[in-house]
Amino acid sequence: MSDPIFLSEQSIIDLHDDLIAEHGGLNGCNTQKVASVAAYPQQKYWYASPIPGVQRLGGSYAFAATKFHAFNDGNKRVALASLDLFLLQNGYELVSSPDENIDVITSLAAAEIGEEDIEAWVQENSVPL
Repeated sequence: MSDPIFLSEQSIIDLHDDLIAEHGGLNGCNTQKVASVAAYPQQKYWYASPIPGVQRLGGSYAFAATKFHAFNDGNKRVALASLDLFLLQNGYELVSSPDENIDVITSLAAAEIGEEDIEAWVQENSVPL
């Protein structure tokens, strides 16, 4: 297995800025927290045993973006967009409905589900391209 293509801090900020421009909301972020969002799946990849696959790492992006509150607004939107972008650039596609995506990310933000739950959900709802 080759190493995944991870999202950079700048790509996460760009996702946020695009989402805010398109859907509205407050600009601004805590760059240290953005760095943590970007680093979280990488740390899991390099140090977890067994090594998590792409789908679980995608769930880690959603978890980190939802829980670390790096942005003044749009953290849940960034969670879903970063999950989707990470999967796509690593050869997977999220196949769940937009409504289900919103429900799952909202449940994650409300602590109704946890990190392992979102990772398992991504595995069940994504397929290779």
